[in-house]
Amino acid sequence: MSSKIIRPQDWQRQIWKNGQGMTNQLLIEEDALGIIWRVSIAEVKQDGPFSIFAGFERVIALLDGDGFTMNFDGGGSHTLNSRFQDFRFAGDSQIHCQLLGNSSRDFNLMTRRDKVNARFRTIQLAAGEAYQQQFSSRCVVFVAAGASIISFAEQNHQLVSENGLVCYDETGKFELLATMSSTIFVIKIDFIV
Repeated sequence: MSSKIIRPQDWQRQIWKNGQGMTNQLLIEEDALGIIWRVSIAEVKQDGPFSIFAGFERVIALLDGDGFTMNFDGGGSHTLNSRFQDFRFAGDSQIHCQLLGNSSRDFNLMTRRDKVNARFRTIQLAAGEAYQQQFSSRCVVFVAAGASIISFAEQNHQLVSENGLVCYDETGKFELLATMSSTIFVIKIDFIV
């Protein structure tokens, strides 16, 4: 059993792969070929292209700001302008981002298709409300807003806004208890065997 609490002071600030912006890396797992999965928070301050991550699936969710429209090179677009709204897309996609107003921040999950499957879920809890989840392998819980107590393996951890918890090599169940109205991202990551 292995777990770790991630707080903003633990984030690693990095330049985007395409060099046109900044991201805060929260978690990463790698092998000899590079990234297997990564969780980060990007700062989108200007219009421009998304970095391409061939072979990856991506999920983004708007944390704050006016949001942006993602224009896909092959046609079509998607507007991300509701706080905590999430959107899944292929990392291979060529995308041009157009801000809808001021800068925005978005939560990012990247997973390598040949190694892992991931499930991303947004949980809304009222103060005093609880949520339980079974999981195996890897699990990430991120409090996007509010505060909650997470309990698993007879341990309790208080997580406030923009705090997270990652569990490695775990199988079991955890419970979230919101101490105030909260929005929580729950990510289950399973290795492909």
